[in-house]
Amino acid sequence: MPAGRVEVYGACSGIDSMILMLYIAILFLLMIPLHWFQQIVCAIVAICLGFLVNSFRVAILAILVTQKATFDYWHGGNGSFIFSTIAVFLFGMFCWWAYVRKLTVTE
Repeated sequence: MPAGRVEVYGACSGIDSMILMLYIAILFLLMIPLHWFQQIVCAIVAICLGFLVNSFRVAILAILVTQKATFDYWHGGNGSFIFSTIAVFLFGMFCWWAYVRKLTVTE
């Protein structure tokens, strides 16, 4: 950044988001029977989505750091939950596109 640097502390590093997505992937895998390779791909996609959405969040926060009220909303307020919702939605769309859609078509 022109005015300095961005430091991301442990709480905002995305570990929580990646673990949340892994839990959701495990829940999905308990409901839908898949082959072991598909299970691994599903878990990897979930973790990567958690990381990518959190990276996007950190980039937005780096831009908004000069606007205190907006930064506080997106960092600690209800705005931070929107990114978790986006990650879960994207993972749900991936699971539907890759696995569930095919199950309903073949039955």
